[in-house]
Amino acid sequence: MHRDEGRDLPTGGMAAVPDGENAADLGQGKTGILCVPDEVKSIDGFGGVVPVSGIGPRRGRQQATRFVETDGLGGEAGGLGEDADLHWARLGLDLPPRWNPYGQRVLLTVLSVPGCPNTNLLVGRVRTALGTRPADLEVVVINEEDGARRWGMTGSPTLLVGGVDPFPAAGLEPSVSCRLYRSADSSLWGVPSVAELEAVFVPRPGAPAREGRVVDIAGRGGRGRLAPVEGGLRAVQRATLRAMADTGVPPCPAEVDRVAEPFGRSGTDVLRALAFEDFLTLDQVGHLRAVYPFSIPPTRHLVRIEDGPQVWAMCAIDALGIPGMIDRAVTIDTTDPITAQPITVCIPRDGVRAVSAGPVVFVGRRGRDGPAEQTCCEVINFFSSRHSAARWAALNVDAGGEILELDVAAELGQVIFGGLLK
Repeated sequence: MHRDEGRDLPTGGMAAVPDGENAADLGQGKTGILCVPDEVKSIDGFGGVVPVSGIGPRRGRQQATRFVETDGLGGEAGGLGEDADLHWARLGLDLPPRWNPYGQRVLLTVLSVPGCPNTNLLVGRVRTALGTRPADLEVVVINEEDGARRWGMTGSPTLLVGGVDPFPAAGLEPSVSCRLYRSADSSLWGVPSVAELEAVFVPRPGAPAREGRVVDIAGRGGRGRLAPVEGGLRAVQRATLRAMADTGVPPCPAEVDRVAEPFGRSGTDVLRALAFEDFLTLDQVGHLRAVYPFSIPPTRHLVRIEDGPQVWAMCAIDALGIPGMIDRAVTIDTTDPITAQPITVCIPRDGVRAVSAGPVVFVGRRGRDGPAEQTCCEVINFFSSRHSAARWAALNVDAGGEILELDVAAELGQVIFGGLLK
């Protein structure tokens, strides 16, 4: 999935629709149906699905086509290209800040198959229902069943608010298909009515306050990642970190014993003490699994160190903390857990630079006790956009947290890990 070069679209009217009779229907404020339905599947509740002939899973490179917005329902047609795989357009809208637990602007995501005319009608009705209230709306075009499953598209178009479908219905399954919505009088339509959308956008009570700060989530509950000097803990921690940064592998047991010896302890004893305090983790036989920010087994986050080895980071914040800790430039290669889109972040000595468009970082933790490896490392990830991050958060309700811009996340990594080898 590739952002359209970060270009914001105009804010008036609605998105363009394909030429043809469906576009004419939209100009009259009516819903169109994509292709000819094979069979209407009746489902109890608010929605339904119409399987569509000729649309199914497609393979190939993900490609974006520009999504053009016009000034009105009857504007000239632009396109959701037939060759598009995943694509989004960003529109300036608004909702009260308390509506969105992941930032100052609520996240609205419209999921669509390529060329679906009802997508444009839904965008227009969302705009009408919102009025002048601001939000961040993204249109994601999906033409593969796997993408529908990951995003939760139960037919096209599907609206997500903060990653959650506000119109769920029993029996709906993710699919590349057309979606029908059941109105109050039991009639079926291609999109919800303006009144139904207005009910979704009624301001809700504020989200409960988060416990603690994000720096506490990734930094041992505010206690920091620098081990104490006493008992040789800091000496062994730093020796292990330097070995990982210089060679990509942990020091051998004999080297750990040598570093621990002046403190009257064995290397094994010091490693166990460090693991007990969550400065590192050990496997069942006492072998090193991780010394934060480094992981011994492969993870989602590959870090290529300038003039050095390739290493794995425990999480996104750990990856962002490595360059400040070792004072070397790095390149981070990772993927979005929702879209599977590759993300590359370069951190030269003079700052942070994203090669991929607009990545963000979700920082949170599971609601249970335990070391960071078990409670937050698999939660803290890079995402290609706030919308995919919000979708992941909606699927992982036990992982409370927030979405950070890349520069803020990089600063957090520096705060946690920057001083470990200084």
